[in-house]
Amino acid sequence: MSDFLFYISQIPKNQIFDLSDDEAGHLRVIRPRIKQTIRLTDGQGNLLTAKITKITKRKITIEQIGIKFIEKPPKPYIHLALAPTKNLDRLEWLIEKCTEIGFNRLTFLFTQYTERKHLKTDRLRRKVISALKQSKQVWLPQVDDLTDFSEFLASTEAEQKFIAYVDTKNPTHLIQVVQPQKTYCLLIGPEGDFSPSELEEALEAGFQKVSLGKNRLRTETAGIVGCHILNLANLM
Repeated sequence: MSDFLFYISQIPKNQIFDLSDDEAGHLRVIRPRIKQTIRLTDGQGNLLTAKITKITKRKITIEQIGIKFIEKPPKPYIHLALAPTKNLDRLEWLIEKCTEIGFNRLTFLFTQYTERKHLKTDRLRRKVISALKQSKQVWLPQVDDLTDFSEFLASTEAEQKFIAYVDTKNPTHLIQVVQPQKTYCLLIGPEGDFSPSELEEALEAGFQKVSLGKNRLRTETAGIVGCHILNLANLM
């Protein structure tokens, strides 16, 4: 069986079907053989086992031979909400690494100091799919479009809500207050951080101000650090 995981947007009704052009291209890299067994996921908990039945210059046909559903635990549930970076490469790097580490949902925030006013999320979702396959997971994280900061605060219902804020009078580190097996929402600000009024608005909405360490972090680094800490708290 191939050690690689491939992606299909949905499980076909037919037992025999063609891979998408993208996934067929990825499969060709490992020099596929007839009757070779591969695994695929739809990102909704289904792990499909299939064998290759036909290889042509244009298509790779496979036959489904088994399927397994893997339950997603309801907790911990990690919802990252951050202002997108001006540099798109850094944003893609953030998404890739957070998917590998493990998270459930990512919402992009339009804040007072957000430099990127428009965001095409289709490419970012493809990055999530790529990282999902690389890390051999079967649940695809949700990626939301750009959302107004105030609207977002009013909509989240996580059990623990945190806002990472650069403040010398902020001695409470995230690792000190996160509780295992909870639903989390972590706010990460833009390069200029959240404005004082946004901080106050978040606190009034039930968010707790936390630090991610003594060093000043870039937005993408802060997102990865926060994601890692929330995962780490559930391994202790």
